[in-house]
Amino acid sequence: MRLVAKSRKRDEDRRVVMYDGCDWTPGDNLEGRGSLRNMKRGADSVTIDESRILQLEGVVNFRDLGGLPTSDGRTVRRGRIFRSDVLYRLTPGDTIALRPLGIRTVIDLRSRDEVRNYPESPLIAAGLQHFNIPIVVDDFPVANTMVEDNLLLLRNVREGFRAIFGHLARDIFPVVINCFAGKDRTGLASALILGALGVPDDELVADYALSERHMVRHLNLHRASDDVPAHSGPLPSWLVATPATMEMTLNAMSEEWGSVRGYLEAIGVSADELRRISKVLVETAPGCDDES
Repeated sequence: MRLVAKSRKRDEDRRVVMYDGCDWTPGDNLEGRGSLRNMKRGADSVTIDESRILQLEGVVNFRDLGGLPTSDGRTVRRGRIFRSDVLYRLTPGDTIALRPLGIRTVIDLRSRDEVRNYPESPLIAAGLQHFNIPIVVDDFPVANTMVEDNLLLLRNVREGFRAIFGHLARDIFPVVINCFAGKDRTGLASALILGALGVPDDELVADYALSERHMVRHLNLHRASDDVPAHSGPLPSWLVATPATMEMTLNAMSEEWGSVRGYLEAIGVSADELRRISKVLVETAPGCDDES
């Protein structure tokens, strides 16, 4: 499926954005509406590049963060940084499919208990470099929205996010970042990385929302391992990835820290680290010396 947003005038003051026929107007509260079709990009269009998604058997939410545009007209390099759901479900066929990617490093954002209670990833068993950086808090308030959960993580797991950037600045690429579903913790880390590279907010929103299409399959693989019948009915709220969740998270970050880069500066990520990461992950502008 290729998703292209189309816009039309509703009146002089409002834009309605259509995704596969679904209307979205700025100001609508979409956080509870679980549809990839609600992505916003002002009056422009966002097209999902399906070639970024790697189809695997046991892992359902694996994709390249490369191929996305930056605000200065460049592009994030492909084949350098990937995001994924839990990697212990990789099948032998999956590990063969991943070999051409040359992945050197796994950054696992799950808790220590999650890592301890589930099997080891075949990638780790094969000797790849592995960093477990738990992006967790002890207790999420039950009534929290996903936006509130994201802000709780940003405020309380600063050292974890700081460590991710510290590792990336050491040129450990190609690297894959994962959590359990590859949706929230990985989605938040991916938004920080892409935002630091200059990828526009609308692309961050679209990449986050892309995870939702894989969540029923993720849930059923997990249920199958526990001999539980396949899921039917609406997607559980904890597996929804609405565009509004990331859009509202980014807006809240702007209000509190000024921008993604403002947040990274506040947690201690240095300009030199960001420069080194960008040098590896972003294509060089025409006429520029890649070694400068």
